[in-house]
Amino acid sequence: MRHDGYPDIDAPLIIPNCDMLVITGSAMVNNTIDQLLAMRRDGAITVLSGPTAAAYPPVLHGLGINVIGSSLVKKPRSVIELLKLGAGYRLLDRMGLLFKYVSAGAVQ
Repeated sequence: MRHDGYPDIDAPLIIPNCDMLVITGSAMVNNTIDQLLAMRRDGAITVLSGPTAAAYPPVLHGLGINVIGSSLVKKPRSVIELLKLGAGYRLLDRMGLLFKYVSAGAVQ
C-alpha cells in the first residue's frame, strides 16, 4: 500500500462500488484497460488520463470512456531526438512540443 492507495489485487472489490473510475493511460500500454472497464459499475463516469492515453477519442468514447485527458506530439522528429537524450514529459511540455487536450463524450 502506497500512501492512501490500495494494491491492484483489490481492484475487483473496489471498482464495482465506485461512482467514478479514473484510469491512467498506462493501462492501455500494460494491457489492463479491458479488465478495468469490465469491472466498472453501470453508470459510473469513466476518465482516461495521462500522456499515454492519446488515441482517437471517438473510439475510446465508444468503449464508454466519458472523459479523455491527454496530449499529442506537435513535432514528432524533434520529440524523438529529445527522448533519445533522456527528455521527459515536463521538458517536452515546456518546449511547446505537446498539445494537451480534454475530450468529453456523453455521460450516461
